[in-house]
Amino acid sequence: MHPTAPEPRADWSETLLAVGIDTPSEGARVTSPVAISGQAAVFEATLPWRVLRRDGSTVREGVAMTAEGMTLAPYRFEVTLQPGDYVIEVTEDDPSGGEGGPLDVDSRSFTVTG
Repeated sequence: MHPTAPEPRADWSETLLAVGIDTPSEGARVTSPVAISGQAAVFEATLPWRVLRRDGSTVREGVAMTAEGMTLAPYRFEVTLQPGDYVIEVTEDDPSGGEGGPLDVDSRSFTVTG
């Protein structure tokens, strides 16, 4: 019987989204300011984000920076919000104006309790 060679690790870009939210978790109940964190591989370390009400209206938006550009790297930022139900959305930056194809987006619903 021959030992088999270990399976090589897959390239992260073939198995993960380019942007991901770790906190808050889906459905979390949090206090303000809300800490948003995760990992992303984005152009020039630029990570656009927006907070929406559950009806889809934008409450806040901005840009966070990852620790490094063009490689999977951590990010963290805080947003001050009034009590209520929200969705955080992070996305790849698109300096091409849409020519690069669909962008990776991640989102989480959460409730601010105070």
